[in-house]
Amino acid sequence: MNRSKWNWAIGLFLAGAMTASGMVSAQTQSSDEATSMTNSVPSVPTAAAPMSPLAAAFDMNRAWKDLVTQVEFGPRIPGSTGHGKTIEYIRTELEKAGFDVEIRQAGPVKPTLTGQEVDIYNIIGTWEIGRARRLFFSAHYDTRPISDQAKTAREIIQPVPGANDGASGVAVLLGMARAIAEHPPKNVGVYLVFHDVEDLGARQGQKVRDPYYEYCIGSRYLANDWLSPDGFEAGVNFDMVADADLHFPQERYSTQKAPETVDRFWGIGERLWPEVFAKKIGRPVIDDHLPYLAHGWPCINLIDFDFAPWHTPRDTPESCSPQSLYITGTTGLEFISDLDSRPLEKP
Repeated sequence: MNRSKWNWAIGLFLAGAMTASGMVSAQTQSSDEATSMTNSVPSVPTAAAPMSPLAAAFDMNRAWKDLVTQVEFGPRIPGSTGHGKTIEYIRTELEKAGFDVEIRQAGPVKPTLTGQEVDIYNIIGTWEIGRARRLFFSAHYDTRPISDQAKTAREIIQPVPGANDGASGVAVLLGMARAIAEHPPKNVGVYLVFHDVEDLGARQGQKVRDPYYEYCIGSRYLANDWLSPDGFEAGVNFDMVADADLHFPQERYSTQKAPETVDRFWGIGERLWPEVFAKKIGRPVIDDHLPYLAHGWPCINLIDFDFAPWHTPRDTPESCSPQSLYITGTTGLEFISDLDSRPLEKP
């Protein structure tokens, strides 16, 4: 995601101009941190209100293991070994949970940031999507090849470990998949989508003719050629959801284009986790929800952008919290349970 030119992006969106909508030492450090945190057993946070059996089935420690495992794969830059391992890991974990899995390949594309061609591998997990009601949840799994928000030249050339910016959203989705398998909703089908090539956007100062600054490439391809006319009733994109000091304001584009979905999701979040979900409008963020909004689908963005290690080598498990994964995952599952309990309105 990109926050370098928010005001320009707001004007573009409102005007309707959006056409589609040491490397080794850093990795070793993050692995050691992850091992230490995995060996401890953090306490599960207590919600402010009762939650459904579906939401309560979210396994915080298992989701944390998903986050740590991805970081241990190394950078998940498209085309890298870590990227390939992550694809197989996501596929395997979804299939274990009983989801149907499709890997939708596209490209190649040649982002300005790297100047190298890469293919896109969007991963789609589906659960009973033949039902009349469907919900959509997404995250990106790729990571950025440079740490362009770092302060020193030595750090800037290092890849981003992506514990929060990448692995956290994937961990939440996989945790949700396991909970759905344990307590299947009766009336709602679910899409779990893992976007590729989200974080190869141009550096500040690079000239590109693209309203997204070359971010969100994978989701744009998917939104353009995948969704059927039936689509989904509501969608939520998870990005940077494991900050140890978690707070979710309402992302501005989401409130502008999908206010009903924002109200429903934040209503649930505020009931369960009032200290985290703030009913205040935050900054606009160029992220993977925008291509779906551009196609008319009510997809909102859940993101805590006040994360100091963003796009630096310090985006490691040490900067994240398993409790934040639990808060995010239980809210997403409660969103499913809430819709599952509502009667389908007749047209």
